[in-house]
Amino acid sequence: MLIAVAAVLAHAASSFAQPGSVTGVVTTAMTGLPVGGAVVKIMDEPPSIAPPGHESRSVTTGADGSFRFDGVEPQQYWVVANSQGYLPAEYGQRSATGTGMPFEVAAGQRVNVRLTIWPTSAISGHVVDADGDGVGRVQVLALRSVYQRGKQVLTIAQTVMTDDRGEYRMFWLAPGSYRVAARLWDPEGPGMAVNIGPPRRFGTNEQGTSPFVSRRAAANGAVVEETDVPIYAPSTSDPQLARAVALGPGDNATDVDIQLVNNRVPARHVRGVYVGTDDPTRPGGLLFVQLLMVPRVQSPFATVAPGSVRSGGTFDISGVAPGSYLLYARDGTSVIPVEVGDADVDNLTLTQTAGIALKGQVSFDHGLAAPTRVNASEFQIQMSREPFLVGAPDGGPRFNPAPSENGAINLNAVAPGDYRISVRPYGIGPDGESMATGRQPSGNLANSYLKSVRLGNADVLAEGLHLLAPTQQSLEIVIGLNGAEVTGTAHENGRDAAPGVTVVAVPDGGNRGRSDLYRRATTDRQGRFSMRGLAPGDYTFYAWADIERGAWESPEYMRAFDGRGRFVRLREGQNDALELDVVTGR
Repeated sequence: MLIAVAAVLAHAASSFAQPGSVTGVVTTAMTGLPVGGAVVKIMDEPPSIAPPGHESRSVTTGADGSFRFDGVEPQQYWVVANSQGYLPAEYGQRSATGTGMPFEVAAGQRVNVRLTIWPTSAISGHVVDADGDGVGRVQVLALRSVYQRGKQVLTIAQTVMTDDRGEYRMFWLAPGSYRVAARLWDPEGPGMAVNIGPPRRFGTNEQGTSPFVSRRAAANGAVVEETDVPIYAPSTSDPQLARAVALGPGDNATDVDIQLVNNRVPARHVRGVYVGTDDPTRPGGLLFVQLLMVPRVQSPFATVAPGSVRSGGTFDISGVAPGSYLLYARDGTSVIPVEVGDADVDNLTLTQTAGIALKGQVSFDHGLAAPTRVNASEFQIQMSREPFLVGAPDGGPRFNPAPSENGAINLNAVAPGDYRISVRPYGIGPDGESMATGRQPSGNLANSYLKSVRLGNADVLAEGLHLLAPTQQSLEIVIGLNGAEVTGTAHENGRDAAPGVTVVAVPDGGNRGRSDLYRRATTDRQGRFSMRGLAPGDYTFYAWADIERGAWESPEYMRAFDGRGRFVRLREGQNDALELDVVTGR
């Protein structure tokens, strides 16, 4: 009898360890035809957060669009297909720029999947001068509209250069709304930044460059310095007045022309004295101190005028267009605001400051759960400048050392400035998803949430972290360990399960501005979703088949969906399952 039981257990163990397989086909969204030669990757974490080039294995589709992975170990996977001229496509993706969904491979199971890929789009046109003649060697930028922290902003999708006739063409663009800008480049300088990366559905890109300064003789014989500012199609320096180019999958927008008029403005000098440490040979002393004039207007591309401190501590930064700036030492140890108008700016004093020491404590709130010992060093504290300005020095640094095991925070040499702060366990992404970092959280830390952050009497989560001078106040971070857990199902047509749709938990009331409270999930093949680590409180849940990433944080965007979600008051631990209807239209 014992022998028989042992045999059964051995057979069960052998069956459980048996690898599975994944087969499928890649077709086009527009025609449904198979795509041969596509590269298909199988991954063990979401493609949206995986490091570049991350994959478990890859294969190439046959002429009939088919592919196969054998010997697949039982676990959860994502599958992505790439083919030239098409956007990357995940299994379960429902739109050209949507997010796919994972699936489970059980022991010995064969899973069949279908991937649909969408064609990329293009923009072309001419750049001409005031007389209508083509201008060569001009940088042209495609700026895509995206959502970041509740605001609609522009990001660089691609940069190219005009040919000798002033013609340009940008390709492999994702569907969306674009603005197109052009700016002159120093004809005697190094080659301009050209960025034609592989097609991508989402992501942001910024660029900071030095000014191009030209000189001409005025009527009185004086030498006048000028610099060039970007001009948006059709012919404006104001991005709000630029032509919007709406691209659908496979669209080709032609004759998006730009006329360079009023692109040359006076170039001012900013002069002053840098006061550093007494010892000029030390880091941060008077030797090799570099300065940056960073525009205070948020933009995906910025003209950052550089300078350096000369012997004696004086500096003279040229090529600065009129506007509002922050003057930084490149290492972030000093900063002052500067307004540049119709004349040079003189007699500034930029004083180096010691890095701010920020001390504090991380503590834990177990809520209704049984108390357990938690190692605070399993959490990472992230600080980033608010607002983010292209060209500004990082100032946290962005990834700070973990607190000590007992929760003590000891951050040294934090540069003066305004910051936003986030805290989460290592191995957990911003939406509560597991990341293949090699350092996974222990116990139930995946269900933790950021309960409060205070610096003295200031509520950092609501007001931001303002570090403008040394402080004796303590940074107190409280992490809740018994967050709310939600499961549910999304339906279409009131009854059919909706796989691959985006489900978002939107905090209600005054918490709309707290990015840390939003959670996003994608439904599985049965239309099911789950979320962990939500702060207890009031939320409205929405399910969308197609929505721009991050748009749910925009109050303006969300006004169209008032009353169309499911209001829920979440409590600690497991909550009741939700049934959601997919929102359509706007």
